[in-house]
Amino acid sequence: MPSGKNVERSDDSNAVIKHILFLFLFIALGSTFSSCKSECKEVIKDTANDTVMVDTTPIKVEKEGGQDTLRIIVSKGDYTLTVLNQHDEVVACYPCAVAKNYGNKMAEGDNRTPEGTFHIKAIDDCSSWPHDFGDGKGYILNAYGPYFFRINSRFGHIGIHGTHQPESMGTRCTEGCIRLRNEDILELHKIIEVGMEVKIIPSKLDRKANGENL
Repeated sequence: MPSGKNVERSDDSNAVIKHILFLFLFIALGSTFSSCKSECKEVIKDTANDTVMVDTTPIKVEKEGGQDTLRIIVSKGDYTLTVLNQHDEVVACYPCAVAKNYGNKMAEGDNRTPEGTFHIKAIDDCSSWPHDFGDGKGYILNAYGPYFFRINSRFGHIGIHGTHQPESMGTRCTEGCIRLRNEDILELHKIIEVGMEVKIIPSKLDRKANGENL
């Protein structure tokens, strides 16, 4: 039968082992989280520099409490809309959908998302806007979700908006706009401003469609 001292030593050893295992787990999780953050930032930086067609100077936006600089990066290849601050830190990131056809928008009705640097021209309440997608279902109410963030594209009715089809994120399905889930549009609405820069970056397939030699 073990003595009391042996039992106490065994309990102490178990406690030490538990502390060591907990510390190891904490370090491992922290390392993984840091690695994921670094990878995310590197991907965004690589994507943001994947073009020579755009001006990278951000627009200063007046926010409550002082000056802040935010800009939007839309990646047609990654199907993401990312908001960056002046330090290229991620403020928000959402999945998105872009236009059906590859390449830069060249004409009305070509079902392409324009590429390059733009700015938010207007913020519209589009909750009552219907739209006929030409799929035989007729006009859909609230087709654009709660808000339409219009960009200063020369093709007019192009912007970032919500949808009645949240399952379409990560696909090419729009007529030219950038589509977000309605809950993400509502969140983005809290920080978006008229004048904010929007940079839309083509994928390799878009660049190929544009006639670039890759």
